[in-house]
Amino acid sequence: MDSELETLTPTPFPGFPRIPDDILCSITHQIMADPVILVGSGHTYEREAIASWLLKHDTDPLTNEKLPDATSKSLTPNRAAKSRIMKFLEKRLKSSPELLEEKYLPLLFVEQLLKAVSDNQSKAAISLLGQDSRLLTTELKGTKNMLQIVCECGPLELLQHVVKELDGKLKTMPGIASDNGFEQFCVVGRRLGVPASQFLAKALDWQCTDFEKSLVTLIEANDQAMTETCLKCSSYETTLIDKLLLQCYTAENRTKTELIKTLILHGSPCLQTEDSEGNDFFLRTVQDNYLEITEFLVTKCCPPAVAGGEKDESVQNVPGINLEKTNSKNQNSILIAYERYKQEGKYEIQDFNLLKFLIQIPNQKSKLNNLLIFAIENREIELIKFLLSNESLKFQHEELNNCGFEAMV
Repeated sequence: MDSELETLTPTPFPGFPRIPDDILCSITHQIMADPVILVGSGHTYEREAIASWLLKHDTDPLTNEKLPDATSKSLTPNRAAKSRIMKFLEKRLKSSPELLEEKYLPLLFVEQLLKAVSDNQSKAAISLLGQDSRLLTTELKGTKNMLQIVCECGPLELLQHVVKELDGKLKTMPGIASDNGFEQFCVVGRRLGVPASQFLAKALDWQCTDFEKSLVTLIEANDQAMTETCLKCSSYETTLIDKLLLQCYTAENRTKTELIKTLILHGSPCLQTEDSEGNDFFLRTVQDNYLEITEFLVTKCCPPAVAGGEKDESVQNVPGINLEKTNSKNQNSILIAYERYKQEGKYEIQDFNLLKFLIQIPNQKSKLNNLLIFAIENREIELIKFLLSNESLKFQHEELNNCGFEAMV
């Protein structure tokens, strides 16, 4: 036993190192981090603890003796005590790491750390974390620990350091254990983007099932930005994209249009798959009058000649929809669309907007003739006017006669 450490406190449990009384603060009952001498009494205390005491008292906390003046309340560093504390911890921490919990954690450390994080000062924050490993795991701001704080406002470099230092503790941390890190995955993803979310997911060893569960949750919340981030972070089966796309798409609910676009661009094969009635996804959008998705499919998923422009280089792994060679139902999509309008008694402007868009697709002449015949036979005057007034159609006189136009007149 060291000669200068003769008075020892009782141990919390058998095998725990006995702590000398003279390195404990009588206010905090913890090993001192910054021991200072109270000039008026000569007793040693933790700096923050005695400073807080003196704000409300003019006595020595150990003896309750009055401190007569300001000088007696002065504090001076106790370097000898500091040296003894360092020797004690160096000698025993390796064999008893739990001893660190008995050391006072200065609030100043916490304040400096939080400021370094908010100022994006990674080096300063990493230096402070190195002074006391408890800063990684303890609650620092309300109930939030360092990992949660860094996800909310720290730089990626600091997040990487914290995750590395936590090592095996990462998955058991508050904010991670309850949902396998999904909340923090979203928090850091919204702020720092794909690289940060991807890093955290990898550190948490996320599997396909974790990404699938996250995607389902994000789609239910209509979170388009994080859905896209999650898709970019993960490897997934195309059948999952099918499932998610069909989860988003309903004829009645148009609130998830942007999510549908995102899923389409990530390569859903169901774009080319027919349902039980023989309708592919494109035709469903036509029949449902989902003009925004119909237009998106033609613009993003068709050959440039059909889409009316150059190839969109941002589109990758998207199964093409070739409207010039697709199934027979799509060949008659214009007529099918209008027949539905007729059956349902719809004559809204947006109906003609859909037709106006569809007739821009090349090689539609025969289908337009059929539509014109349909309009003439059913005396659909507004539709006839619409078709004849559209400059892109340019029906010849003979074609009009063949359609029975003159007979109708």
